[in-house]
Amino acid sequence: MGAWDCSCDPSIVSNRTAAISSGCTSAPRIAEGAVPRRRAATGPLAKRRRATGYCSANICRNTYETKKMNPNLTTTFEQLTLAVKSNSDQSVKGIDSALQIIAQEADPISVAVLLLSLDDQFQFDEGMFSIIRTAEMFDDKSYVSGFLTAIPHLTKAAPKWASIVLMRILNSDETKKELIRALISSNQDAKKAVENLCNMINEQSTDFLSKTVAVHVATR
Repeated sequence: MGAWDCSCDPSIVSNRTAAISSGCTSAPRIAEGAVPRRRAATGPLAKRRRATGYCSANICRNTYETKKMNPNLTTTFEQLTLAVKSNSDQSVKGIDSALQIIAQEADPISVAVLLLSLDDQFQFDEGMFSIIRTAEMFDDKSYVSGFLTAIPHLTKAAPKWASIVLMRILNSDETKKELIRALISSNQDAKKAVENLCNMINEQSTDFLSKTVAVHVATR
């Protein structure tokens, strides 16, 4: 797993600005390394839970059964993947268009697929932050479940964004508690990925040392 430099300023911690209740998925450009706190989701997305198990994007489309996702979402995620892969000045518009549909569908199965759409090579940070904020619209249990499904792949494919996602979780007390709870019963792949990611974050900066202690314990 390649390292990335999060010393650019991971200590910039402000409140997340996405309008969860309105379903807004557009995001202003945020400096690389800025890590706002993830807030617990509210509203209808926090109430709708279904069994997850599908993981796609540009990493592992065949790992889970596509039949578990409705056709509309499957098509939309294909459009999202194409927008990310195109990596052009039109990509962010395409990403936001796909995310609006994904947010409206409000299917928790989307969380893992959204996170696996993150790409360290993508030029426009606002597109990646929009993807993260759409995933964060779900309740903590659904969000953490999707995160743990995605993280073994995400840490290898996009370590920079995997680190940012985890730091945002660590900055939310409630979400971190859910992560610790879920980690205890998670598979070894997820535990190892989270452990490695915590180590990578702490090697780059000491700002998160105190926040990763309990998470480290849960990976044992």
